Amino acid sequence: MRVGEVLAGLPTLLLMLAITAAFRTRINDVAFWLQDNTFLGSDARTFVKFSIIVFATVPFAWIGTSRIVRSQALAIREETYVLAAEAMGASSWRIIFRHILPGVLPLFVVGVSAGMAGTAGAEVTLSFLGLGIDPPTASFGSLIAAGAGPQTFERYPHLLLAPAIPVTLFFFAWNLLGDALVDLLEPRTQALR
Repeated sequence: MRVGEVLAGLPTLLLMLAITAAFRTRINDVAFWLQDNTFLGSDARTFVKFSIIVFATVPFAWIGTSRIVRSQALAIREETYVLAAEAMGASSWRIIFRHILPGVLPLFVVGVSAGMAGTAGAEVTLSFLGLGIDPPTASFGSLIAAGAGPQTFERYPHLLLAPAIPVTLFFFAWNLLGDALVDLLEPRTQALR
């Protein structure tokens, strides 16, 4: 948790910008090698750029989820049924897998879905700033950047709204997916069925 607190104190967007900018010089070499030696072909450059964005966001994606899961695990550890299991002589592994893990699994799933939405948001942000996926490949960030000028927005607002509405719906869909998975995994709702 101390590592997470240190990472949470860092400016995430600036670090992602620095990571993606630092690796931009090596992108062509890796993309040409992948294009020649793998099945990716002409999509190798896009694959490498998206991989860099994912690797730049992964060190920060787990922080919020780990805080929530840890706090829930500490709360469950103090529940009477866990204390009763300890008093009956249950092993630590049994308590973890039978009592604590089912209680924190729904929160973990929601955190993972939020992390995936965060990674997609980072791709949109970096593409909007020109450090993500390049324009021949479709990206919501580059489409929003194309329609983001003040005069363009006044004359042609659909150029900004057309990519902005699907991005909003995409994030909403990730949240709905997380909620649906929680409903499937929540032990209390399974008992009611």
